Amino acid sequence: MPKKPSAPARKPATEKPEHQLVEPIKVKVPEIDKSGKDEILPAIKRDNIGRVSTKDAADLIGVSDRTLRNWKADGCPAIFDGGAVDIKGVIAWRENKLITEAAQDKADIIEATGGLTLQQVQVRHEIAKARMTELKLAVQIGLLLPRDVYIHALSTLMADVNSRLHAMPRKIAPLVANESQRGACEEIVKEKVDDMLAILMVDVAMNLQRNHVDPFEQADKDAAEESSTDADG
Repeated sequence: MPKKPSAPARKPATEKPEHQLVEPIKVKVPEIDKSGKDEILPAIKRDNIGRVSTKDAADLIGVSDRTLRNWKADGCPAIFDGGAVDIKGVIAWRENKLITEAAQDKADIIEATGGLTLQQVQVRHEIAKARMTELKLAVQIGLLLPRDVYIHALSTLMADVNSRLHAMPRKIAPLVANESQRGACEEIVKEKVDDMLAILMVDVAMNLQRNHVDPFEQADKDAAEESSTDADG
């Protein structure tokens, strides 16, 4: 038996050029006159250069009259004063505008990602997640302090130092009043300063322990409370 001719090999699909990536505007085309003449039915009136009214143009393109007015305000040269519309001109302008906007969006994405590929962005995202996990663990075991806790502790410390320094002359004066030796006076002052610093260190440690709040734990608690409130509502 003779061999059947083999089917021709399919051509590999090629990528669409950039100007075809935008979905074209579909136009509702009225039926052709039954007489065989290649012309639009008289229901759609045209002026002497082929332009149609705003209403007919909106119906053909599938948009509202307001959309056409917005396009005109946006610079479409095919929509004229008085309501005349060049359908082909509108479609060409709109498709070119969509292509330009798509290209700008692509450029914005490249700029925002620093020219990185999607895979590189995903890798950086995973690295950032790992670092956040490390920071959370460091906070939980006390190696790091949340910023607000640190600022509160520092402010409290400075206020305490200020208060104690102003009180020192009153406390030290009676102790050195009867001392005539400079060395003895210095020793008394040094002892009182050391006492003050020791007290401050204890105060700082207690203040940090009292005010320390794990921000991640607090966020989980807030989310749980909000979820509970929504469920009750």
